[in-house]
Order: sequence, then structure tokens, then C-alpha cells
Amino acid sequence: MAPNFEAQCQKWIDKGSVYIVTDLEKLEYLSSAGLRSILLVSKKLKAAGGKLLFCHVHGSVKEIFDISGFSSMFEFYKTPEEALAHI
Repeated sequence: MAPNFEAQCQKWIDKGSVYIVTDLEKLEYLSSAGLRSILLVSKKLKAAGGKLLFCHVHGSVKEIFDISGFSSMFEFYKTPEEALAHI
């Protein structure tokens, strides 16, 4: 899944998107490959003056963000609409 996430985000970045809201409501696990993809996409967006935002982060996925230190690096929102309001 991580390569798919990265490839899709790259398509949006190539089209000029600088903000990407990622809804993790259905995600149950986040691997180290997933964390790596998140970091790479985030760096590309930051270089373009944008950022990667997340919503519906819960359970073990939230724990992985916390343990890895990613919680302090990203913005988290309850809903996609809330995330979009902060762009």
C-alpha cells in the first residue's frame, strides 16, 4: 500500500497540489514503509510550500504516529472538512 500512496500523492503534486488531506479512517496498521512514504510525501509538499494533513487517525495507527514521533510533525483533524478548513 505504501508505494500506491506515494505514487498517488506524486500524481497530485505533479498536477500542482501542495496540500493533501489523508483520511485514515479505514487504516488499521501503519508499517515502517508507510511511515517512510508519509515522510517522503511530506518533504515534497513542504518544499512546494504545502503540507500533508491527516484525519480520522485512531487506535494502533495513532499509537504508531505517537511512538515514531510523527505526531509532533503533522497536523491531525477529526474530519476531512475540518482539515480542509485549516488550509
